[in-house]
Amino acid sequence: MGEEVRQERFGEADFARFAARLGEETEALGRWFDASDPEEGGECAGFELELCLVDGRQRPAPENQEILAAVADPHLVPELSRFNLELNSDPHPVAPGLLSALRAELEALGARVDREAEGRGLHFLMIGTLPTLPEAALTLENMSPLHRYHLLNEEVLRQRRGRPLHLDIRGRERLVTDHADVMLEAAATSLQVHLQVPLARSRRFYNAA
Repeated sequence: MGEEVRQERFGEADFARFAARLGEETEALGRWFDASDPEEGGECAGFELELCLVDGRQRPAPENQEILAAVADPHLVPELSRFNLELNSDPHPVAPGLLSALRAELEALGARVDREAEGRGLHFLMIGTLPTLPEAALTLENMSPLHRYHLLNEEVLRQRRGRPLHLDIRGRERLVTDHADVMLEAAATSLQVHLQVPLARSRRFYNAA
């Protein structure tokens, strides 16, 4: 996950090979579970945080490629849209001081991103859905220029036989819309915490998640 895909098209032979490899990996994982020490692996945690790049009027700014090139840090990676970025931490032991270590790492990398953004008249927001995001910004022109995203879009639409994605959210207000590509996903950003636990407890954590 996160590595660029070099192929531009996939055929039935590719999908068959993928299914075979997935089966092999699943069997290898089962053998590893059977042979490993149940207490192997300590507890550690990290995070990934998705950001929105915005201009001075809080509108989405599709300039993540420029920020990525300027910061040049493997902890900073692109997201689906050009107006999103993702910050990643290193894993840290689950021990006293964990949250302080994660906060320090976030602040250090975030400050570097903010400096580069400010130099371009931009800044970033840590927010779930940007209130100023118009649906007109959710276009393929604003998709990050990576093969894996364009291939994802093509495959989702192929599986749906070209039918648009239908969104129907009912709450205090209601949002109903049809969208012709996967860029609706760029409307949602999040903080995701990753947790590693000993093998003996992994099943309970997985089921709880």
